[in-house]
Amino acid sequence: MPQGFDLIFLEIRLSSFEKVVEEFISKLKLISQEDVFEMNADKCHHLRMVVPRFISEVNQKRGVKKKGTDVQVAPEHFEELLEYYKKWSKEGISYNLFGHFGDGHVHFNFLPTSDKEAKCQELLAELYQKVKELKGSPFAEHGIGLLKQDFIIPFLDEIHLEMFCYLKEKMDPCHQFFPQGFLSLGFRGKND
Repeated sequence: MPQGFDLIFLEIRLSSFEKVVEEFISKLKLISQEDVFEMNADKCHHLRMVVPRFISEVNQKRGVKKKGTDVQVAPEHFEELLEYYKKWSKEGISYNLFGHFGDGHVHFNFLPTSDKEAKCQELLAELYQKVKELKGSPFAEHGIGLLKQDFIIPFLDEIHLEMFCYLKEKMDPCHQFFPQGFLSLGFRGKND
């Protein structure tokens, strides 16, 4: 596939393939029927595993930390989310967008050079503000981890924070499970 083009990948049950091609894909004006192909479930699963690994490898080679997200918004806001991602293409930073279009949940990953890493962090901060306005989920599938800790607090009310603290103390009083996580790092200080 030539660089600069998008690939739309749909995971569809074989029994629905013809219907999807006839009723959806054939209606897309910029897609030729010759560009549509079928892939078996094993290859599909392999592709779903390879894409995130590729992103990690590219960022490692460039010496940058992962700059990505897996936000989710309600179906009525999905087009707005995609437009938000689309405007990032003007930033001159390579990226990869893949995910679950059917439920408004896509994975966006920048592939920055080290001089663009800070800009990516700024853009992600702006995105999380937008997702909060849209009443979306900031971390739909992969959780907070290490890289998204700076973004979680605005999405939580005091009651959430108290409950998380309570559960952490009850279930992990020695802070041995994910000791670098935002619960172990004393997120209360960030919120005070």
